[in-house]
Amino acid sequence: MRNTGIILTLGGIFIMATGYITTIIWSENSSLEGWDAFRTLIPAELGFLVGIPSAIVGTSEWIIGGKRKSKAEIALKKFDIKPENSMAFGMGVTLRF
Repeated sequence: MRNTGIILTLGGIFIMATGYITTIIWSENSSLEGWDAFRTLIPAELGFLVGIPSAIVGTSEWIIGGKRKSKAEIALKKFDIKPENSMAFGMGVTLRF
């Protein structure tokens, strides 16, 4: 869950940056003027339309995944109690004497 959040967040940021850079390159090499020049903004618009929601969802999954992981670790810590006068030989096998 946590890795998915990281991938979505970084992927969204990468998509936004790619759209912005593509728009800059396209607008510098374009001879369009007036209202036609707005066509050069299409990559940035698409990048932001896809990248911002992806980054928001990824960030929230990243935060939620971190909290769930810490809750799971706390729950597993409860089982670390060793009874007195016992030896554990493996998972689920305990000899008491």
